[in-house]
Amino acid sequence: MYEPEDSAEAIVASVGGTLARAALTTTPLSVTQWRESSVGLRSALMEVQYQYSQFKNLRYCQRACIPNKNPIYDNEGIHNVITCDNSLCMRCGRLKEEDNARTLQNIISNTNEEYSYFIGTLTFSTDCGVDEQASSLQKAYSKWIQTVRRKYKYRGATFHTSWSNDLTVNTTTEKVHLHRHFICRVPKGYEGGIGEMLYSSWESTVRRHTDRHTVSTAFYVEPIANTDAAIKYLYKSVREQVVQSNKNTDGVKLSWFGLVKAIHEGAEHLVGLYRDILSGLRGKRWFGVSKAMRADYVEEEDTAQLVAEDEENKRVITPIEGTPMIHNAICNSGALGTLRCVLATGRDGDLDVESFRALVDKWRPILHRNCEDGELLDAATIEFYQWAEQSIAGIG
Repeated sequence: MYEPEDSAEAIVASVGGTLARAALTTTPLSVTQWRESSVGLRSALMEVQYQYSQFKNLRYCQRACIPNKNPIYDNEGIHNVITCDNSLCMRCGRLKEEDNARTLQNIISNTNEEYSYFIGTLTFSTDCGVDEQASSLQKAYSKWIQTVRRKYKYRGATFHTSWSNDLTVNTTTEKVHLHRHFICRVPKGYEGGIGEMLYSSWESTVRRHTDRHTVSTAFYVEPIANTDAAIKYLYKSVREQVVQSNKNTDGVKLSWFGLVKAIHEGAEHLVGLYRDILSGLRGKRWFGVSKAMRADYVEEEDTAQLVAEDEENKRVITPIEGTPMIHNAICNSGALGTLRCVLATGRDGDLDVESFRALVDKWRPILHRNCEDGELLDAATIEFYQWAEQSIAGIG
């Protein structure tokens, strides 16, 4: 069995000696800033789905490599790894919501002289499991849209809407309240009585097509005064600081993000509730943008900087190519979160970046695709753990 000569400590010490003689510029985003950002927080919370999700796609998001491709690490992140595209994933859900938010921002900005936009919330009684709530909500929403469209068509107008689900978890009763936020639009001049009409249509639809019931005080619709605020209300994951807040300050009612965060901080008694929500919402859509609204999307001009930056100040990490076995070692060691942080905040020449590069270069000829030696994988796992432990970011 081949045994590599250099230890992780030796690699870090060697690279550190080189760096001590180099004059490096400060990275644009500090480790602390990244850790406290929405992206950094959600990276940490992925450990919850890795540990507790009953579904493979959530457990292996960014942990499994695309077949026949090697993982690549650079300042843009981790490439050639499989992602789950699940809306409840801390990573993929955020990216999908951010994409939808940008799309809606563009659409509203380009059409607000032609249409009047409103934001609202659809809700009903939730004295049942989250799976039944999800089925009833989707059925009621579909019938509601058909009804409202017919009414506006009769008036000679159109009605378009985009939506996003949201949920509130009561940690005392362990009850889940699923509801739906929406942004809708009607042509200018057709705004009269929209609130009353939307609620009456919702109430009758829920009563006729589900076993649920509605309460008028829980229904919400009002004109959009601030497009950015409305979109942040619709897509909770696009927030930076606000997304970290629970539904209330006593920690009894939590958002989906708040529930995962609570589990990450040690509330393991909520794991069963977390898994119930995943099961109940499996295969259900979490948000949607109207096709008619998408048709009004206008491609934005390239906003790339016209003035070249000083090369020394560019945050660049020359791509580092690993192997699937090396990526397994990184994941097994618990260093994946650390690696994301280093790739998001570091640059060529930084100690954490160069020691990681040296460690990958060391193990690449050994942990190749055909390697089946479990002892070597264990040895590499230990060294990547040591790398993460000694990094500025630390483990996690």
